[in-house]
Amino acid sequence: MAPFPYTITDISLLYVEDEPEARGMLSRMLALNYPGLRIHVAENGITGLEIFREFRPHIVLTDLNMPVMSGIQMAREIKALEPEVVTVAVTAYSDTSYLLSAIEIGIHNYVLKPVNYADLFRVLDTILEKLMLQRLVDEQDERIRRREQQLSLAQKVAHLGSWEWDAATGAAAWSDELYRICGMEPGQAPASWRAFLALVYQEDRATVERALARAFELREPQVSQYFRLVRPDGSIRVISAHSELICDEGGRPRSLIGTCHDVTDSETAQAALRASEQRFQKIFQATPDLLSITEAQEGVYLEVNDAFLNDLGYRRDEVLGRSEAELGIWARERELRGVLRALEELGELRDLEVHLRNRQGRVLSGIISAQYLDINGRRCILTLFKDISERKRIEEELARLASIVESSDDAIMATDAEGLITIWNQGAERIFGLKADEIKGRHLTALAPTERKDYLSQQCRLCCRDGEVGHLDLPYQRRDARQIQVSITLSPLRDAYGALLGLSGIARDVTRRSEREETIRHLALHDPLTDLPNRKLFMDFLALELAQARRNRRSLAVLFLDLDHFKQINDTLGHAAGDLLLQAVGQRLKGCVRESDTVARIGGDEFNVLMPDLHQTDDVGTVVGKIIGVFETPFLLDNVEVAASTSIGVSMFPNDGDSSAELVQKADSAMYVAKQRSGNTYQFYNDEINTRTAKRQKLERQLYQAIKENQLLLEFQPLVRIDTGKVVGAEALLRWQHPEEGLLFPSQFLSVAEETGIIVPLGEWALRSACAQMKRWQERGHAFTIAVNLSNRQFHRPNFVESTQELLAETGLDPSALELDLTEYAIMDDLDSSMRHMRKLTDLGVHFTVDDFGTGSSSLQCIRQLPIERVKIDRSFIRDILTQSDDLAVVNAVISMSHNLGMKVNAVGVESQEQLELIRSKGCDEVQGDVISKPLPPEQFEVLVANL
Repeated sequence: MAPFPYTITDISLLYVEDEPEARGMLSRMLALNYPGLRIHVAENGITGLEIFREFRPHIVLTDLNMPVMSGIQMAREIKALEPEVVTVAVTAYSDTSYLLSAIEIGIHNYVLKPVNYADLFRVLDTILEKLMLQRLVDEQDERIRRREQQLSLAQKVAHLGSWEWDAATGAAAWSDELYRICGMEPGQAPASWRAFLALVYQEDRATVERALARAFELREPQVSQYFRLVRPDGSIRVISAHSELICDEGGRPRSLIGTCHDVTDSETAQAALRASEQRFQKIFQATPDLLSITEAQEGVYLEVNDAFLNDLGYRRDEVLGRSEAELGIWARERELRGVLRALEELGELRDLEVHLRNRQGRVLSGIISAQYLDINGRRCILTLFKDISERKRIEEELARLASIVESSDDAIMATDAEGLITIWNQGAERIFGLKADEIKGRHLTALAPTERKDYLSQQCRLCCRDGEVGHLDLPYQRRDARQIQVSITLSPLRDAYGALLGLSGIARDVTRRSEREETIRHLALHDPLTDLPNRKLFMDFLALELAQARRNRRSLAVLFLDLDHFKQINDTLGHAAGDLLLQAVGQRLKGCVRESDTVARIGGDEFNVLMPDLHQTDDVGTVVGKIIGVFETPFLLDNVEVAASTSIGVSMFPNDGDSSAELVQKADSAMYVAKQRSGNTYQFYNDEINTRTAKRQKLERQLYQAIKENQLLLEFQPLVRIDTGKVVGAEALLRWQHPEEGLLFPSQFLSVAEETGIIVPLGEWALRSACAQMKRWQERGHAFTIAVNLSNRQFHRPNFVESTQELLAETGLDPSALELDLTEYAIMDDLDSSMRHMRKLTDLGVHFTVDDFGTGSSSLQCIRQLPIERVKIDRSFIRDILTQSDDLAVVNAVISMSHNLGMKVNAVGVESQEQLELIRSKGCDEVQGDVISKPLPPEQFEVLVANL
């Protein structure tokens, strides 16, 4: 967004917004984009009205829906104070009632939230350009008015009246002074040639008529004569008259212009002459145009006025007595020669465009008039130069703007006061597919479809009546059947006196922009996989419905759904099948809720359902029953039937919370309780869940404290070779010495650590402590390895390999003494990441073991590709191995498969001598369990190792 291209001076803007973040952001954007614009900021309508009364800004930018006083009420009161102020609305409401209210009070533009800064700045650019252009036009009008007053004053002072007569129409015009010379007030009688002749003394009338007839017949350019006038009061005045015949290019008379000078009494005339000379000097000096008197032969300056000196930058003593050639005032020598030649041929010169150069070298464009004067028998030249540099600049600017208008890609058009199109640029031809000669003369409503013609006509009338800029969007079907969307801005066109000339309009084809904006808005607020509302849109809906529920004293429900075992479906059937399942679930959910309910996918395998306007809680139970019912039918994914279930948590307003975040969080907590049961269950939030949630949050805080205050410790359980009975490793097991509850085992706190993410710093502490302990044992001569369990989150961190290398370097432990235990789930959760991390650490010498083998979904193909040295059979298969033939079959299969792949097998959780003898007979390599030893503190573990 480029800053405003023109310099802004003496223009101010009032920005009213009740939302602090939006107010601060847009205020900064306005200051950046419009340097020089004075910006006043208010947080509500009352403050905005007070600021307006004090500073009277030119533009008001306001939100409509605000506390204390609405933007609409504030704008209405501002309009009463200052009808010409330009008002722009910025609001999130786009319904018809708001638009009509905005139009009724004369708001110029309506910009929707969230604010598109490019659109808002285009609106403000247009407003600022119009304000600056209107200021320029007003200045020019005032300059012209002053000059006309000066000319009228000059004629009055000189008693010199002027007149003009049109040869074709016979129309005549008299100056105010001519009326006075004739003894009448200006405008007292209609000006005409016959009326003037009627005032001429009867004996002189024929002479006057013959002189003018001769001028027409012989085409004499100038006629001078004396005659008498008889005023209405009977007094007689002697007139010295001069007239000039103006002909067209064919030599035919076009008009006659002239002057009348009252020279009645010679004595009076002499006295008047002296006074006249004084008046002439005053007028000469007071004239705003550049006046000079030069000697005709040498061009020496005899007199110049103050305007001449000021505009050209000279002192009077630097000019008088010097020639035009010496000063170099004429920018183009050929123009000076042309003026002198014309004077020699015609005796005078009128309105020739020439160029002068001021002392600083700047060239001034102007219109020059000149005539010969006789001063004490000396032939001189009186020259008047009217500086039109500013007018030329404006004309060039207007020509440039006209070129821009014609070449603009936007459709630019104008109408007359009746709404008939008079201007239609090439951009309009391209956008609407209509040539200028096809559309000119037709009403502007021809651009609107039948059902919108009345609306466009109404907008035109409002624009003309209120003089405000109007903005509207319309669909338009071109002749080639292509449907487009156009955005039209209408502005009133007025002449210098404020009379309405018609309308100007700018239309832009916003079809692609509208489609892109709609697509972007949709993508920003919807899940791309299921096309359901996403979390943001769901929370927006929830906030709106909460406000409605508070007003209407109604209940609403929030449902939090999580698919059971979705990860397993992804791992076994692939992510494509998982995506199909999510899409199918979304469709089924939409089919079983009420029309007023909202189904959203908020991430992963989680869905939310919003149920507003509830009369009783039983309504929720009915919908929840339907939801559970749709999961009873298997889902068909690429011709494969897949059974899926869900766990649902429910929170209610107002019973369970008053805010969106609180209701969602409590529905989430209730869902976790439901998930602890078998699939396809639901749970309403209650006090027990609240207590459990609070306990979990307390435990999370205490875990952070435990790391800081060194409340954690490690115990070690030996890994023993079955054939030799020697200790080959020590598995580090985390314990928490809780200050209130005593020694806690991982099963009592690791689930909370996994949910909250604190498992990562816990795991790093355990790994560092285990490596440091193993280094101390190595220094005492022990040669076994240390085994440390890794969580899924810790293992898949992007910097896990680097942090492990740093830890080994910090503790000084040989990497070959470190064994990292991973579950099948952790490996398969991100197989590519697992392979990269395991291969990099294996290259360093670190060993890997698959923990809890047999409970996950890994395949032999995956196991074969990974650098795994040992497989640990999960204790669930060892526990009933003596009585359950299925468990024994699994153990046999794992031992056989592992040995075939060159991996050792460790049996975990061996509690009895009978279990030990059985797995020994099956060829198991290592054993771990209470039959050897329970987990021990480091000192006791070292004693155990020495005795085995």
